[in-house]
Amino acid sequence: MAIFRLLSVLSLYVVSLAMSASSTCCPSCSLRSVDPLNPDQIAQIESNRAFIREIEDNPMLLHNQSYQRSVVNLTQNQQIQILRNIPQLFLSAREFEESLLTRGTITVPGEGTVPARRRRATAGKRVCQPVMRYQPLILALRADRRDLVEYIQMPGQDKNQWILEESCDDSASSPPAPLACAVVERDVTGVFVTLSDPYIFDHAYVVVQSCVTVFQ
Repeated sequence: MAIFRLLSVLSLYVVSLAMSASSTCCPSCSLRSVDPLNPDQIAQIESNRAFIREIEDNPMLLHNQSYQRSVVNLTQNQQIQILRNIPQLFLSAREFEESLLTRGTITVPGEGTVPARRRRATAGKRVCQPVMRYQPLILALRADRRDLVEYIQMPGQDKNQWILEESCDDSASSPPAPLACAVVERDVTGVFVTLSDPYIFDHAYVVVQSCVTVFQ
């Protein structure tokens, strides 16, 4: 019996900054009305500068759970303001599971040097149904500047910004067709704290990628 096990691998990139029209017309509905980071919070970031640089120099450390830890603690007032202004981004685990955020597009790496051609859509069937796990993301990198950011989470209120980890564990015998490594992509939005100057709250679109196995 051959055992085919695919461990989920996540790549998290901010592809564009987001600012909705409602935020432009209604500052109180955005992050601009949230209390800025205070001197104590900035000191927390600076005291973790070596930790931050270590991750920025080696982004693969983000896949190590021991590196997924908080750097800065929000005040209670900041949490209240963020939840009041943008509550739609903070869900319970059940709310996330029932949302459309768990859907994604499967692609298989293609050939060519043009970025737009590096992946081709595929109708390949999954080797097995995905085993989905939900977890709140803490640290991620901004692709544009390679800066580390901390996603805002509120576990004490059962409200988090969730990502989807997808894995496949198939204990069946040898598959009837060749296998291919594919990528499932999901676009999500997020609110985070920048861990480099200027230390601000920001809002961006993020692409979350998980590895999956499909029959070719």
